[in-house]
Amino acid sequence: FQPDTIWIGVDAWSNQYPSNMEDFMSGFPVDAHPGYLGITPYQPNDDHLNFLSTLQEAQRRDGKMPWPELPHYAAAQMIDSIQALVTALVATPSKDRRNGTAVMSHLLDLDFDGVGGRVRFTPSGDREDPQYSLLNFRRVNGGGASWVDIGKTGSEIGSTEIDMNEICFAEVGCGLGTAPSDSYPVPDPQLALWIPIVIGVIAVLLVGATFSYIRVARKKKQLDSQMTEMQKKIEAVKNIDNDLDTI
Repeated sequence: FQPDTIWIGVDAWSNQYPSNMEDFMSGFPVDAHPGYLGITPYQPNDDHLNFLSTLQEAQRRDGKMPWPELPHYAAAQMIDSIQALVTALVATPSKDRRNGTAVMSHLLDLDFDGVGGRVRFTPSGDREDPQYSLLNFRRVNGGGASWVDIGKTGSEIGSTEIDMNEICFAEVGCGLGTAPSDSYPVPDPQLALWIPIVIGVIAVLLVGATFSYIRVARKKKQLDSQMTEMQKKIEAVKNIDNDLDTI
């Protein structure tokens, strides 16, 4: 792969960090960015931070060590799932709460702002118009790197909102305002040193073999010519002997 290859990944590794950031970043030049682009379930910054703030206050009240951040994007999905289920159960009469169809009907009626974005469901039970965060893995001060939020996208065409100036691409850097060109001059292939040497040796051998063939062919032609002359002389001698026998 070319060094400016743009790597794009899903939430399996987006927003994840290597176990040893220092060793990981040592594989990149000092002034270069990894430039990875990733997509992960959307976390609106305001809602996310508001929930984290509320959680930290509750933890302080209970004498617990406040979390500095939510552990993973999946935490937001879990919180929204619990809130949706509890809201639907509260809206369902107690006598019907063991009835899955009744609970499901209230789930489908939900519409609220969750930690992971707007929560609504389609008639089939899927999340309606799910949103995703777009991230860029770039170098930060201190020799490490961090995933930076550069925009969001939905499942509908035209729903993408992205700030191209926030993206740091591998090799070419940050603040371009547009994606770098995907075409560039392909360098001439470099032949290994031994290849021209071998070609030269083969050429010399071929030239030598050609001269040898020509020399042998000439000698053969000369021998053929001498044999023809000798045969003529033998025939002449035979004719003389025949004439003498006749006399």
